[in-house]
Amino acid sequence: MRASNKKANSAEQRRLRSESPAWQREWRRMRIMKAVFTTSIVILAAVILLAFWLVWVYEPTPTPRPEPELWDWEEIIKLQEAGGRALGELVRERHPEGSVVVLTPPEPARDDIDSATLEGVLAGLKYEQDSELVIIQEIGGEQKNEKAADVFFGLDAESFDKAVEPHMEAAAVISIVGLPTNPEKMRFWPRRPRPELMLINAEIFRLGRIIRQGGIEAVATRHPAVSADSFPEDPDELKEFWLIITEDNVEELKERHPNLFVREHLDQLNKE
Repeated sequence: MRASNKKANSAEQRRLRSESPAWQREWRRMRIMKAVFTTSIVILAAVILLAFWLVWVYEPTPTPRPEPELWDWEEIIKLQEAGGRALGELVRERHPEGSVVVLTPPEPARDDIDSATLEGVLAGLKYEQDSELVIIQEIGGEQKNEKAADVFFGLDAESFDKAVEPHMEAAAVISIVGLPTNPEKMRFWPRRPRPELMLINAEIFRLGRIIRQGGIEAVATRHPAVSADSFPEDPDELKEFWLIITEDNVEELKERHPNLFVREHLDQLNKE
């Protein structure tokens, strides 16, 4: 009986509430607020997830930019020739009457870049083509590869020393093949007297310390801060695309362009 009365009372209360306009308005308002709150939470979560994806996951495809005219193949060859010419002029200025040894790939393995560099070096030296003061020494010929890149990928100190040994009385050695993969084993370094060593087409990022210590007298490398929308018509302007790094300016250039010697730069950052 009591249970029946309770049910009846509850039913009556529900009926009264449902007939109450104020209750209905409050009830609807609460439902709307709950829906708005739930929707806001969902939208906020979606925004946070989208922001996370944009910052940490999404990698936009860069808008392709047209290659500048500078990088046409023929112009690259001219640019390489200009670098060789700049280095040759430096050597001629330092040793007007001295003999110079130019280390090159063997002719069958010499590509267009090597040939242009060699041509530029000889033009910068301003010697007669048959001058006895210029010695073109092929290096790496014992390897039978068709491409210069293959010939010199494994160039070692022994091959370098073997090529230079007959010319230790020369004023300078210009290497257009860079250094061996194990330069610390070169017998060339401690020899006194020895020719000055000039490099082009070398991995400059690992040479800063050797330059400062006087092991390398000069390195020609592409200027990291020079660019052009069009290729210069004047060949002399091409030399502005090159840096000649010497013991005298290596510290200044390291401060100005720390990524030139990126290995040393990273070592310094790790120490800090």
